[in-house]
Amino acid sequence: MKRDMDLVREILLDIESVPAGCDWEPKDYGKSRCEVLHHIRIMSEAGLLSGKLHVESEDSFFVVHMRITWHGYEFLDASRNGVIWDSVKRKALEKGVSLTFDSLLGALKSAAQVGLSTVGSLSNMF
Repeated sequence: MKRDMDLVREILLDIESVPAGCDWEPKDYGKSRCEVLHHIRIMSEAGLLSGKLHVESEDSFFVVHMRITWHGYEFLDASRNGVIWDSVKRKALEKGVSLTFDSLLGALKSAAQVGLSTVGSLSNMF
């Protein structure tokens, strides 16, 4: 299964929208439950999320006290602007660059620091 950075971003944005003290309920995000479960697992392994994941089967799981970590917020804040998010991904695709987590985070932070809002502004990034 491939890592889907759009799904990672969607999950983080979704968890952030839950009021403090309330448990987060994962949605399907247009993906299979298996894909969502896989991404919650790898996000936890990467230190983006912290909480308890109870798996009954690949299609049946629930989370308890899932929260975004400091590292998760760093990524979320860097990826929050949809224009910058789309621009960085598109420019990497045009250049044939594979975006690892660290390179994506670095590109997003660089784009945010420069205040980029157009695809053309990213031409020298990759």
